[in-house]
Amino acid sequence: MALEIIEAVLKAALPLGVLSYFLFRWSLKAGRLEGISGQKAFKAEMKAMKKSAKKKKTRSGNPIHNKWMKFGGGFYGLVGMWTFLVIEALEVYDFATGYQGMDGLMNTLNTTSFTGLAVEFLVNSIKNFITAIVWPGYWPGVLDSQRIWIWLIAAYAGYWIGMKIARGQTNTGKTL
Repeated sequence: MALEIIEAVLKAALPLGVLSYFLFRWSLKAGRLEGISGQKAFKAEMKAMKKSAKKKKTRSGNPIHNKWMKFGGGFYGLVGMWTFLVIEALEVYDFATGYQGMDGLMNTLNTTSFTGLAVEFLVNSIKNFITAIVWPGYWPGVLDSQRIWIWLIAAYAGYWIGMKIARGQTNTGKTL
């Protein structure tokens, strides 16, 4: 169990903590959030940010922030975005390493039209987006763990710590 806790901290808490920190820090610096102290006020602020992000006019210039809001913002949205990034990265890796050298890749590209390849990537991306939205059903099968609650607690702890550090820096006037 101790090894699984360490693995959950390294694979869930750490990446989600870093993502959380940077997304909240960016939101606070960009003025999308004020970092109001008090949990209720901050939750109301987050809700308002999610609502405004749904309008196309108010989308930020940051594609990662936009994706986070597309997944719903907050913890659920962050894990959804992380799931999407992991799935996409694994597929790019599989695509890049799935050929026997450059000749295999060139043969595939010669036999497949670029339009067909683009459509295939688009369809895969949509499927990955849907999988990421329903991430609570995705991760238990991937992690192969009987103690999924450890991973969930570690992920939420990373999210919460990253958010708290970002908010604390804003409230005390520290900078990156």
